[in-house]
This record gives sequence, structure tokens and C-alpha cells, in this order.
Amino acid sequence: MLKGKVKIKKQECEGNYKFIDVKQYMTCGFQNAFGEEATLIVFTALELILEQYPNNADYLQIFEYEYPNKKIIRFWCIHDETHITFLLPEEY
Repeated sequence: MLKGKVKIKKQECEGNYKFIDVKQYMTCGFQNAFGEEATLIVFTALELILEQYPNNADYLQIFEYEYPNKKIIRFWCIHDETHITFLLPEEY
């Protein structure tokens, strides 16, 4: 169970990217930032994309993870046709 809450931000434009049946990767920075929660954060973020944008997801999805102490870490999910990558904005 996650300690904090994953929040999806409104996407800037519509697209036709499917976030299912595609390989998923995390950068080292993402893994280091979220530690043992990283994998669960990825699954939660993917669920939010599928709920929010089932047929019109853009290639770039922006998220925030808010810890119980109100600390917020922003992260991105980028769809690159053959795979998706979870990363911190400063890693781009």
C-alpha cells in the first residue's frame, strides 16, 4: 500500500497513445526518488491514465506524488511507441 497519493495532471493535448501491452521502464532517478514504492507508483499511475484518458491519451503524462507530510515529487510518464518510461522531469 502506498504511503502517499498519486495525482495525474490534466494533459496539454489529446493523443492516441495506448498505455497497455507495452514495456515499462523506470529511470534510476525515479527508482531512487521513490524507493520500494516505485513499482506500486508505476501501477497506480498507469491505472490513472487508463481511467482518465482511455481513448485519447497524449504521449506525455504528468504526475505528482504527495507524501503524508505534504512533500510533493513530480514525475513524468513518456510513451515512446515501443515502450513507456517513468522519470523525473530533471532527467529529461
